Amino acid sequence: MYVEVSEFHTSYITTFYHQTVTTKEIEDYMSKTSGKDLSKIFDQYLRSTMIPALEYKIEKGILFYRWINCVEGFNMPLKINKSKDRLGFIYPTEIFQQTKINDKNLKVDDNFYIRTKKQDP
Repeated sequence: MYVEVSEFHTSYITTFYHQTVTTKEIEDYMSKTSGKDLSKIFDQYLRSTMIPALEYKIEKGILFYRWINCVEGFNMPLKINKSKDRLGFIYPTEIFQQTKINDKNLKVDDNFYIRTKKQDP
């Protein structure tokens, strides 16, 4: 379960108030607070110049998807439109996953710094 941003911000300030901290301390704190291992996300965005890409195709209402151009083990969840009025998360890895989708076009939430690559049919 992810912690709300305002809750995290308050907790972060309380914990590190008037301290000099390292990147590692921040990463460990964020992982502990979120209850998720965020190490691969930090590796991707802090230690790599690659912009991760969601490779996908949609066939007969099924979305097939995976991460490419990413560090090994990258597994960041991604928010997409699963239908015209419904957002939801998908959980890409480097191996193709699939889920039902009620839209012919994939729309990724703009708050995610990624690229998309649609596979040719």
